[in-house]
Amino acid sequence: MDIILQILEETHIAGYQDRLILIDNNSIVFACPCSRGPNHRTPRRYGGLYWNTKYGRLAIGSYKYECINHRKYGNSLLVNGGGKCKSDVLNPNHDDFYLEEIFIHKGYSSEWRGSAGCPVVHPFFWKPFIWFFRLGQKGELQIIRHTGCICESYS
Repeated sequence: MDIILQILEETHIAGYQDRLILIDNNSIVFACPCSRGPNHRTPRRYGGLYWNTKYGRLAIGSYKYECINHRKYGNSLLVNGGGKCKSDVLNPNHDDFYLEEIFIHKGYSSEWRGSAGCPVVHPFFWKPFIWFFRLGQKGELQIIRHTGCICESYS
């Protein structure tokens, strides 16, 4: 199972503006709203700062994933074995252009992603999304910019 994360908007607003598409045997089997980026701001108790002053964001490119059981998120998809992933903005946590310990996981609420840099799936779609994956299952995640209907490539 391959995953395409299609970037539709930038991270600076709340919610889930991007699209996650599951491809199996060259056919689209599922699609749902997601966000590749962190929360648009830090929580108020941490100053309500804009995301790019605190977090990195997964860059366009190809990554490997594995379905694991995470202590906090339950079944989720670990990206690049938890190792370094390219960030398209400077990540203040590392003072460099990379992220670590990235998971595709369930968003916290309809407006609040609950992410410090991980791609997240809208909570309403989490159960149907994660149903497609079994523990230990591996595949490829592609992050691409939206350039039109991806459906034309898979029919």
